[in-house]
Amino acid sequence: MIEELTASDTVPQEIETRRQSIAGFRSVFSGTPRASRFASESPYSTPHKEPDDPSWPTRQVSFTSQLGALEDRVPRFPIINTSPRRNVSRVVSSKIDDHIYTRGFLEGACSDIQIQAFEKTFSLHRIILDRSPFFSMMFSGPWRDSDSRSMELKFDDSNITCTAFDFALARLYGKQGELDSIDCLSLLATAAYLDMSELQEQCTNWLLRHLTAESITAVVKFVTGKSTYGIHSDRIREAAKALLYRDAYDMTPEELIDIPGEMLAEVIASDGFFCPSEIDRYNYLIESISYRKKHVEDVEMLEEVLKYGIHYMHMSQTELKKIMKDGLVDENILYKALWNQVELKEEIEEAISPILGTTQTEETDYPVPFDDTCYIGDPLLSPPVLASPPEAPSYSIFPPFRFSAEFERISDLKEDTRVYSHTVFYAGSYWNIYIHNKVRARKSRQLGVYLHRVEIKGQMSPGEALSSSPRSQGELSAPSTSPDAKDAHGIPLGAIAEAKRPYVDQRSTISTYFKIYCPSRKGTSKVGVTEFRSAPDEFHRSQSWGWKSRGLCAYDEREVIEGEGSGEIAGLKFMVVLGVV
Repeated sequence: MIEELTASDTVPQEIETRRQSIAGFRSVFSGTPRASRFASESPYSTPHKEPDDPSWPTRQVSFTSQLGALEDRVPRFPIINTSPRRNVSRVVSSKIDDHIYTRGFLEGACSDIQIQAFEKTFSLHRIILDRSPFFSMMFSGPWRDSDSRSMELKFDDSNITCTAFDFALARLYGKQGELDSIDCLSLLATAAYLDMSELQEQCTNWLLRHLTAESITAVVKFVTGKSTYGIHSDRIREAAKALLYRDAYDMTPEELIDIPGEMLAEVIASDGFFCPSEIDRYNYLIESISYRKKHVEDVEMLEEVLKYGIHYMHMSQTELKKIMKDGLVDENILYKALWNQVELKEEIEEAISPILGTTQTEETDYPVPFDDTCYIGDPLLSPPVLASPPEAPSYSIFPPFRFSAEFERISDLKEDTRVYSHTVFYAGSYWNIYIHNKVRARKSRQLGVYLHRVEIKGQMSPGEALSSSPRSQGELSAPSTSPDAKDAHGIPLGAIAEAKRPYVDQRSTISTYFKIYCPSRKGTSKVGVTEFRSAPDEFHRSQSWGWKSRGLCAYDEREVIEGEGSGEIAGLKFMVVLGVV
């Protein structure tokens, strides 16, 4: 019998000491992690949005990367973890493996079934083939050939080859061949046919780790062809789109000619598309359409992007005049863009409160986020927990503003240093983003990314030009003493185009929603895009909001880009979307 001790019972000293020790450990780990503004050590933990004050005394580094602009209506982009799983299969003597593979598979000793495929005869063994669910069902089901000593296999899937079939059979016999020696696309198709789930996963992970701009055409053809391979096709397709979001702008139309027009249109119209500016997005799209018309004529979806996927509102009048001369865009679309510019300017110049009132409940193409969310990790492994949507979703009447920035040589970033992107103008204010390197207790590194509303000294008058001495792209160094432009708190502004600011938002506090996308770097074991999403929040002058985590923006850049052999260090890219409401 076990009796429960009452409060008055005496507890032996040894037990009491142990209880206090355990309680001490409990107190260390119980804490309030949910209330913390920092992500936990798990790479799948969800980081929390936090404010940051750039005026705090830290090392300041100005940074230039003349890039920008992207589009809305994009679903979340999962990061697909391709780190190899721990091998939990049973241990089998290597001598037995060698014997079964050599005598059984290569020599066909004691064979009890023959398989004809690819004009070859394979002398095999039912007990070994039974490891494959495909053969297991064939041998045990009510089929005519279930008891036959010979059967013929015919494959309708052109992706299945004799070499891949031979490799898969060898795997059933215990031969752990290297995937580097085989066409993994063909092997994945074969493994899917034979229902070898572990081999399918290994092939998928290998393909994701080795996905490059050079291999993407073959990969996209594979996942968009007639045959589909379930979840593995989906993972590879999303990874291919993620690579295009990151690298397509640097690729020529000729390199992308075999990418389906529908997929390319989705990429170019996406918020996740890394592109210098809205006018560059337009020029890139026109070039792609022109080239495809001469070769494949797969341009219908791309022409739709020309109408609805470009935010013409955020172009200059000079750029809009050029587009009008091209004659490829309906004039009514361009006139509406000009009118939206005028309306937004009037709303801002007349506004008194932080909220403009430019949202509505009637659905538009520009939904306003209703919560602070981060999408990271394979959703199949760790589905995000979302807040309940509001009863009446909110939509903006104006398209959001988009820009991009790239930070190179992140491994050289000093502790507690902020590195700034170039600065852009939107809705009467200047904006940039910066990354912040922070080392927490126990030497746990975290990298934060923040959207920053810049306050200019003296709040410059409308029409006044603002310029700075841009620094070389990718430069990271100690605090700069160069005469770069600074805000009211002495914070470097980065590179600012020498363009006149058309108007000034005089409000000290404004309400703005934003999204930040961060694609995985080249050569890493993850392929995908992390999305940080913020509901409308108050931005004071020189106010920053962003996220910080150890796992989200891992920045150890000592990895060399796979497959390129140049020793090039991959940079960290960000695509930003923001809208005043």
